[in-house]
Amino acid sequence: MSGGGDTPPRLDCAALNAHIAQSPGNRWLGLQALSITSNTLMLRLPWRAELGTERGRDGIDAGALAFAMNAALGYLLLGLDGVGGAIADLRFDPLEPAPVDDVLLISRLRKLGGRLSSVSVEALDRQGRKLALASGSYFMAAPAR
Repeated sequence: MSGGGDTPPRLDCAALNAHIAQSPGNRWLGLQALSITSNTLMLRLPWRAELGTERGRDGIDAGALAFAMNAALGYLLLGLDGVGGAIADLRFDPLEPAPVDDVLLISRLRKLGGRLSSVSVEALDRQGRKLALASGSYFMAAPAR
């Protein structure tokens, strides 16, 4: 399996953004890949009123943030091996209320395996405050040839 360690990612940000645009839910979120390395993906989740809590002024709803973080986990694996995987386990831990502002999602590879891989992601506000953490394990598909 390629990706991870010092192996460059198979997909660049332009290719990842094209994949994001093909997914109606992730396109609706407005996710944008900013950078990818052999073990890290940075995405921007832009503020939109539709992501807000029911009061609309308190920031991004935790469910919307979890949705975006789940996507950030999967897109790192897709970028690394060109295929991605099917989710086996997902954990989401909100830490602070998300702001009425853009959020930076940073996914990090924990283990890239032939059958099972693990990834973590943190959500940060513009000041670098940690808003939430998530981690996932993925059953890996056969690598693209």
